[in-house]
Amino acid sequence: MPSVPHSSSSPRPLHIYQHLEKQKIHKRHYWMKSKKTLLCRCRRLGCGMVITQPFDERSDPVRGVWLPPATFYRHKRFDRACMDIEDEANPCESSLVREQSVGAGVTSPSAAPTSIDYPDAVNVPRFLRDIPDEASAAGRLIPDVSPSSLLADTDNVARAVQDLQHVIKFINQSAASLSYTNLIFDRPHKGNFVPTAHPDAPNIGPCKLQVEAKENASILRHERKMFQALIAVQSIDRPISLESTAAAVLQRAADELQRIDDIKAGEWERQRCSSVSIQPEDAVRGSKVPVIINTDIYFRQYESHPATLACYFLILTLSLLCGLSREKCNFALATLRFIMRCLVVETNISPSSEEARLADLPRDSRTLLKRIHLDPKCKSYITCPSCFKLYNDDDFACPEYCIHSPLPGAPQCSTKLKRTRIIRGTAFERPVKKYLYQDMKQWLARFLSRSDIESKLERGSAANMKVADGEQHDIWDAEVLQNFQGPDGSPFVCGPPKELRLVFSLGVDGFNPSGMKIGKGSASSTGIYMVCLNLPVDLRYHPENMYLVG
Repeated sequence: MPSVPHSSSSPRPLHIYQHLEKQKIHKRHYWMKSKKTLLCRCRRLGCGMVITQPFDERSDPVRGVWLPPATFYRHKRFDRACMDIEDEANPCESSLVREQSVGAGVTSPSAAPTSIDYPDAVNVPRFLRDIPDEASAAGRLIPDVSPSSLLADTDNVARAVQDLQHVIKFINQSAASLSYTNLIFDRPHKGNFVPTAHPDAPNIGPCKLQVEAKENASILRHERKMFQALIAVQSIDRPISLESTAAAVLQRAADELQRIDDIKAGEWERQRCSSVSIQPEDAVRGSKVPVIINTDIYFRQYESHPATLACYFLILTLSLLCGLSREKCNFALATLRFIMRCLVVETNISPSSEEARLADLPRDSRTLLKRIHLDPKCKSYITCPSCFKLYNDDDFACPEYCIHSPLPGAPQCSTKLKRTRIIRGTAFERPVKKYLYQDMKQWLARFLSRSDIESKLERGSAANMKVADGEQHDIWDAEVLQNFQGPDGSPFVCGPPKELRLVFSLGVDGFNPSGMKIGKGSASSTGIYMVCLNLPVDLRYHPENMYLVG
């Protein structure tokens, strides 16, 4: 580039200053590369809070700490691990959005930290009432922190991050294992349900559950584990920079306790308004009491605004039919909330109506699945990673090692079934692998609640029992099904007029979820399906008509 003439009194052109600034930056980067250090602005160990004087005194101070490459990448892994923990604890907030506010190494002043928002201090457990609000301290700049102290604190942060990882997996596995049908309360259903208001111990209050009833075992175990998780997170020794991550885990456990209260309240009101008395399982075992499944939830009319219902179906379609990820569905929900807020402002609707309408639109797509009752009712089992033996998901009944023997006299499998981590003297166990089984009675109740499905089943059964012309076109043309008899000696499918007799076939199929690519690790995901053979052939294998066992 030709030089630009200028006098000593006139200022230099702008491009000359830009060129000199680039040279200065390149020299500084070359010097740092020769010293093999990288500028760390991580949030979790506090490097992004430190103001470091540059090596060139003429340059401005920089935010961050110069670290060796190995330490720099270790800090980076900590940041990513904490973001993963917050994603598991609070999927409503996208990690992409969080990275934009943390990308510079500090929290954006406009970004509110994650905190536990209880409606009333009385509802807070005693061991949570004195927690200082330290999460906001993650956004302060600390110019007097020495880099050597940050390097020395790496091991403590690593232990705290690993403890939080174990606790959030402990919470999520317990939440996935929660299953219930009819809860058994300790006293008769008189009056309205009295919430427990997050007490200092699980299952206390006037509406507590019977501890001895097996129907209550799953929900009582889940409630006990959530209290364990709350106490464990409070006891973890962690720096201020990890407060937002710990608060997200605490909020996740508090949400599960609120979910348990909601389940108890709904079951209390249902049993109070119902004429059928619920008895423990042991009282009706061996008797011929029919299984009763309440299907009122599938016939309920939703009273939300039509625009809100349209948003519901849009998000559910994106999630269930289009295969959109949960994170992207939550982003779409946030966009719809913003659009509705803008429309409300333009139409001058009262603030109370605006808040009510926005409250109907949740922030998490999983809330929609629960609100529309699309979540399947599942039962959880602990499974051996080696031989896949199933054990009841019970802390006391499940052994520590697999005791299954493939053949009589053969040695036991002896594979470890649980992972254990000691946090402040308390052992936290979580299964290595779990298996979720969808309750067939619950699925069948939903399946038969569809308006047109029973007529299709009857029409298909009548067509299937026609005498074949010698050629076999369908499985019903086989001699086994044609001659299969019921208890009364007549063909099984042709039962009494008020009975519906169904025949299912079982199918198992496995695939590699990562795809069949060279160099990819081997993994297997196996689905167990059952197909109702009473349906016509053209409807039999539709996904909505197939029963996913597990």
